[in-house]
Amino acid sequence: MRTFSNLSMTLAAAVLATASFGAKAADYTLDFGDNGKYLDICSAFSNGSGAAVGCTNGAYLLQSYGDVAGAVDVTYSAPRINDGRSLRWWAEDYNNLFGVAWADSGDLNSRARIELKPLSPGAGITLTSFDLGAYYRTTRGTTVNIYAIGGSTPLYTFTGDVGDAFIAPTSFAVNVQSDNGLWIEWQDSAFNVGIDHIQFSTAAGPVPEPASVALMLAGLVGMGAMVRRRG
Repeated sequence: MRTFSNLSMTLAAAVLATASFGAKAADYTLDFGDNGKYLDICSAFSNGSGAAVGCTNGAYLLQSYGDVAGAVDVTYSAPRINDGRSLRWWAEDYNNLFGVAWADSGDLNSRARIELKPLSPGAGITLTSFDLGAYYRTTRGTTVNIYAIGGSTPLYTFTGDVGDAFIAPTSFAVNVQSDNGLWIEWQDSAFNVGIDHIQFSTAAGPVPEPASVALMLAGLVGMGAMVRRRG
C-alpha cells in the first residue's frame, strides 16, 4: 500500500507540474482593431493611464493594453516628444488596416516605439511579424528599427516605402529575438504610418499565482490524508 509520505510527494509533484505548465511558450498578437469593431483599449489621458475607454480617432492607447500578467509588459511611447505620452489610435485609411497605433508630430519628425518586455527571467521575446499602413490610403516612406531593449545596434532595419494605395499595408516578417525584450521603432514617418497585427511570443506564459498554487497543494494533501485514513 502507498504510504502517506509517498502519496504526498506525488501530489506535490503534480501541483508543481501544473504550475510549471504555464511556463510553456506562448504566442500573442497586438491587434488594435477587430474587423471594424472599436475596442476599449484607449485612455482618457495622454500618458495612457487610468481605466480603459472606447477608442476614437486620435485617442491615446492604454498603457496596459497587451500586458499579460507574469509574462509580458507592453509600453507605448513617442521618444522624440519625451513627455510621457502614449501612442495614438486611428480607425481607418492606413491602407486597409482597421485600428492602428501612430505617433504625434509630423511626417518629417516623428518616432514611435512599442516595447515588449518579458517578465520572467530568461523568457525572452521573439517578434514574428507586423503590418505597417500609410495614411490616407497611399504609399509613404518610413524607417523601421528593432532593438534589444536598451540596445543601440538594430537587430533588424528597413528604410523604404510602405503601403499600397487603397489596397494592402506592408507586412514585415522579421523573426528577431532578445532575452531582454524588444523595441519596435519606426520613424519619419511614424505619424502617417501606423502599425497593426504585431505577432510575438515568449518562452514563459502566464503562471498561477503563488496563493493559487498553495491552495491547490493544500487541497491535494488533504485528499492524501483521507486516502491514508481509509487505508
